[in-house]
Amino acid sequence: MLKKFLSLAVTGSVAFALLACGDSDSSSQASVQDTPQVGSESSSSEGPASPDPLVSSSSEAEPSEIVGLDTLPFDTTGIEPDFYTYTYDELDPFTPEQRAAVGADVVLGRYINALKKVPPFCGIDHIYANGKVLLSYKNGWPGDYKFAILVREDSLMLADERDCKMPAWGACGNVNDYLKKITVGNEVFFYTEIKDLYAYQDSVKEYELIRLTDSTITVWVKPNPWYIEPALDTVTLPPPTGWEIDAFEGDSLVTIVGYDSNLIKEYIDTIFIEKYNVKITDIGSTWIFENETCRTADYVPDTTHTVQEQCKERQDYINNGVDCMQRNIGAPEGVYPNLCRPTKKSGDGVWCILDGDYASAAD
Repeated sequence: MLKKFLSLAVTGSVAFALLACGDSDSSSQASVQDTPQVGSESSSSEGPASPDPLVSSSSEAEPSEIVGLDTLPFDTTGIEPDFYTYTYDELDPFTPEQRAAVGADVVLGRYINALKKVPPFCGIDHIYANGKVLLSYKNGWPGDYKFAILVREDSLMLADERDCKMPAWGACGNVNDYLKKITVGNEVFFYTEIKDLYAYQDSVKEYELIRLTDSTITVWVKPNPWYIEPALDTVTLPPPTGWEIDAFEGDSLVTIVGYDSNLIKEYIDTIFIEKYNVKITDIGSTWIFENETCRTADYVPDTTHTVQEQCKERQDYINNGVDCMQRNIGAPEGVYPNLCRPTKKSGDGVWCILDGDYASAAD
């Protein structure tokens, strides 16, 4: 559950996507993601240190005052925070003359480059030409994030840089990107109620608490238990579960077996290739032969095994599925039979079965 500016996708189009394997006991995270201890001295009570005048005394825009509280605005017990490390972007978007021209009412910020700490995960190291994969279990900082940041005496602007014309107060388009500074005991936080901009009466969707140091950002997000998702005028359609209807148009090798007609546009969900006596479904990840079914997706982990063991077992599951396809369709050793249709793609470990018989590199 992340606010808009923290929900950047770190995804790819690889079929075997990164598969989370949570490990809440990771010592690398526990030291930086503990529930905040209110009333104790902490370096987090200081704002980001920077040679640039990022801290402003301007009070032109809301929020306009620092709020002192005896307790945190919501209970963070059991909430796993998101943790980022960051450095300022080397390129200052403003010239020294521009910064000097704003005088005492400094409202110009900077961009920061951040890395988000995530739980250990089972991820792809390599996909080979023969269809097999190499997976490993790893700790990771999965990608770069870029935020616009501006710390004022009474508030914080922190936003996805893509939502900002410039890293300046008022230049970022989402009102949820502006947080009020609060003090709880000796601790300093920034707090906001995340509103649903599409709901009536500005319904509070989530509550967000941020603790900032000169190199880290820690974010706690708590859902509002009373929030009701607003009704939409349109009906949400299920995602496609197969191929578009024209994917196999004019293909004499293919017999269409089943359709998914729950969508506005029909999709093929199962095909049969008589030449190889195989039925293929699940967008190509399940091949059903007369005596054996081969699968490369929908691995179900054995939760009695360690996450490291589960990752290795997932790799074996995928690779065994590829071997199963190769063996049952009669492909040469080491050749990956794939449901594709270029012109005689061969010699590199892939056989597009809709081209017909496998053509060796010599052909």
